[in-house]
Amino acid sequence: MQYHLAQVLLHEYDASLTSDLTVPERLARESLAVQVPGNQDYGLHLHLHADVRRRQGLQAEDSAILRDAVRLLQDAAKATAALPSFHWQALNTLAVARTQLYLATGDREELPSAVADAKRALASASTQTLSTDNRVRLSSTLGDIERLYYEATGDPTLLRQALLHTREAVEAASPDTTAWSAALSNHANVVSLSDRPEDLRAAEQILRQAIARSSLPGIRALASHNCGVVMSHTAELTGDGVLMAEAISHLEDAIRMTDPSDLHQIPFRRNLAHALVRLWVLTSDPGALDRAIDIVARALVETSRSAVQRHMLYNLQASLLVARFRDGRDSDDLAAACRAARSGLALVPSGHVTRPAHHTQYGEALLGWSVHGDQPNAAAEAYHHLRLGLEGGEDSPDWAKRALFLADALVSGGSDSSRRARRVRKAMRAEALALYQRAAAHRFGSPAERWAASFAWARLMAEEQNVDGALEGLSAAIDVLPQLAWPGLSREDQLRPLGGKSEAVCDAAALAILLGKPQRAVELLEEGRAQLLSHALNVNADLEDVRVLDPALAENLEAVRRQLTDNGPFTSDRCLAAEDTFAHAGRRRELYLRWTDLVEQARRLPGMAGFLRPPSFDELVHAGDHGPVVLFNISGVRCDALILTQGTVVVVPLPAFDREKAEARAQALAALLEAADSSIEGGVEELREYLADLLGWLWKSLIRPVMDRLGSSGSRNGRSHRPMRLWLCPTDVLNRLPLHAAGLLPEDPYDGESAPPDLLVDRAVLSYVPTLRSLLSAREEGKNRPARAPRLLAIGVGGLESGTAGLRPLAHVSGEIDAVVARFPGATPLKEQDATREAVLAALPAHDWLHFAGHGSQDASTPDGTLYTWDAVGSDYLKVTDISALRLRAAELAYLSACQTQRATVDHPDEPVTLAGALRLVGFRHVIATYWGLRSRSARQAAVAFYDHLLAGRSSDDLALSSDDAAAALRSAVRQLVRDRPEAPEIWAALVHVGP
Repeated sequence: MQYHLAQVLLHEYDASLTSDLTVPERLARESLAVQVPGNQDYGLHLHLHADVRRRQGLQAEDSAILRDAVRLLQDAAKATAALPSFHWQALNTLAVARTQLYLATGDREELPSAVADAKRALASASTQTLSTDNRVRLSSTLGDIERLYYEATGDPTLLRQALLHTREAVEAASPDTTAWSAALSNHANVVSLSDRPEDLRAAEQILRQAIARSSLPGIRALASHNCGVVMSHTAELTGDGVLMAEAISHLEDAIRMTDPSDLHQIPFRRNLAHALVRLWVLTSDPGALDRAIDIVARALVETSRSAVQRHMLYNLQASLLVARFRDGRDSDDLAAACRAARSGLALVPSGHVTRPAHHTQYGEALLGWSVHGDQPNAAAEAYHHLRLGLEGGEDSPDWAKRALFLADALVSGGSDSSRRARRVRKAMRAEALALYQRAAAHRFGSPAERWAASFAWARLMAEEQNVDGALEGLSAAIDVLPQLAWPGLSREDQLRPLGGKSEAVCDAAALAILLGKPQRAVELLEEGRAQLLSHALNVNADLEDVRVLDPALAENLEAVRRQLTDNGPFTSDRCLAAEDTFAHAGRRRELYLRWTDLVEQARRLPGMAGFLRPPSFDELVHAGDHGPVVLFNISGVRCDALILTQGTVVVVPLPAFDREKAEARAQALAALLEAADSSIEGGVEELREYLADLLGWLWKSLIRPVMDRLGSSGSRNGRSHRPMRLWLCPTDVLNRLPLHAAGLLPEDPYDGESAPPDLLVDRAVLSYVPTLRSLLSAREEGKNRPARAPRLLAIGVGGLESGTAGLRPLAHVSGEIDAVVARFPGATPLKEQDATREAVLAALPAHDWLHFAGHGSQDASTPDGTLYTWDAVGSDYLKVTDISALRLRAAELAYLSACQTQRATVDHPDEPVTLAGALRLVGFRHVIATYWGLRSRSARQAAVAFYDHLLAGRSSDDLALSSDDAAAALRSAVRQLVRDRPEAPEIWAALVHVGP
């Protein structure tokens, strides 16, 4: 009776119906006391008593009780040897108990015995008729123990065995059962250990299934935890902040579903803290770092000193404290980090697979302490530990990260100027260079790690005056950029790692020019800039060559492309719930993974190795077939214009131009524009005076050398010349300066004896292009689009519902829209209260021309410009991100008669994060936009002149127009503004054309 009652109570305990083991322990002890050793039932009763003791040890976190339970279970296994129907169960329980003792004490000697017991259990069960669930449990238990043994030793044979046995468990289980969910979770845990992206991806999918189909809280908690760990690691490798947030959500769910006294609580919380610090690395959110530090500190208090988790907790605590030091510069954090790392290293067993990581962490903390804690003698010990951190070999998934720590330390070390010290430093730098080069190519390195390694390699070579080596390093870094901004990420996660990268791309091009390789410079500038636009062009690429070779593959690519259109780019702030964000992100991530797989298949077709790879110079040079294209490369190394014309590239050095001066002038211009927009007294006059000086400087130092090389004559002294067609492709800081308006202005333009203005707009029909490939693509698209009457959407918002602080009513917007609609009888007008955000987004796909008149804004520090619809206050405006989510295949021309629609941002000057850039991104071939604010009256005047030029000589019955006349039409409108107000460049220099 006691035996069966104790079993019932144990089942209730396991189902979390009770937390009291007192009664089952007493009943099991009493039932055992009446049994005679050697009796057939003695082994059964001894096993029950030992199993209760095992649970007591886990509950009390008492390794002595657990060790006693293992001893009793060994005796029970021997006593049940003559009971084949039960012997397998006794052996399996013994294997589980040994594993739990290892987790509690870190005693690795238990693991080989646990594996042996689990194998004996599986062999013993093979002679019995068992339920499916029991067979699944045996294989899954064996595989899970082999996984732990592999993690402790790094023995690849154990990993293969773990994969085999956990897979057998999944295959043996009945789908949608609790046993199947548990087996799935264990198998996914093993699959993810290789750290290969495809295995992490497979593990995540398996675990999602396990979560969805788990009914028992314990199984669901384990699956949620494992899924969170896999997601967290994947998110770290890819820079996916949304996936990291989802990982944290799963880890929090696991903790919430697990009893506070459960043995799993500590590893669950440790991995949550690990995910939080990874989130901090991605987003710099100090709250995530503080929370992680608190979680680990509490976990250390609650963990017994012999627990296997303790060394990992110490190591993580050291990492967190070093991170907090970087934020707050408090040297006390470094001292505490050294203590924590030292404690963790002392606890980790020799030969443990994590020991190299412990050495690296201790070395990092020591090195920081040696510099910032005024402990120079600690540096030598730091180098020693950092080198020990690489002893695991390059097969380790995090080798690149640890190599970067050592290489950075070697480069920064030593200030002694003695001859011996110089020799040592030279050797250290040589060692660092080799590490950077290996890390840059490491197969498991994340894009961020490979970028950091490549850039450091280039920097080291530059310091050594090795131009070829520096170019090689920067070229390797640029190769990584498309992966840093992988299109399966959210827009924020794509842009975050691209911030500040433009300067490095320009430096690479400058080095190529220095080495006499201008063609390579063109390729580098093309490959390294406008990553978001490049990804969009890839997805919209012509598939005809693939279709000829493999029609089915082309159809699959087309199908994924359609789905990507339906699941466009997103930002997390547009979703009302986290689940919506996670679901959208997951769909888009999977679609891009599928797209990438299909592209790789296409590249294996005959003659298709270059499919959707960065274009070569031989392809790019055709951008200059219809007129010169000028790539301006601005670098601290040198400044040049690269002119693509007549099938070649011409280098025009720009010695009078200086990047630092350009940056200072761009900042000054931004400040003066803000003052003028804010109606500060004298602001417009000061801006006007500054613009006159700025445009002259741009002319003399940047534009005139190019025009002289092209043999362009001006329009001075009243002479009229046919303007050349010219495309400008600025880089980096030049995107924030008005190159298109460069020229010499007379002091008094109304003085009849003064020389007339000499402006670039008089000499050329001008357009901006973000990249050469985008220009070529837009021209190609235009070939298949005959002239026709535009389907024009005319949007005008002169006021705002409820008003918006700082935005004045625009008196001439209504008249501007009326004038545009009058010229295009078939146009669709949306004015004032009809022009809501929802209405605009709904109407855009049905139109190929767009005219927007109203307020616009772009913060130079934020990559998300705004168009103000009527309901702007309530709908959170119409943003770049809203527009970027569209795909408008027939779009032709967009005219943005609004402020700041082509204002580049400081951190992402080469990315299409302006409103004009977003419209180009979604399909508009031509965009008219503004660099800064434009008065409502002048905006109306320019728009009317623009359309009148396009319609010149046409009747209302003949509106078959080509948008390719847009640049010439804008030039005509701008020159009219110049004639009307030659003294006011703030008016006529605002408008630009972007496109072919």
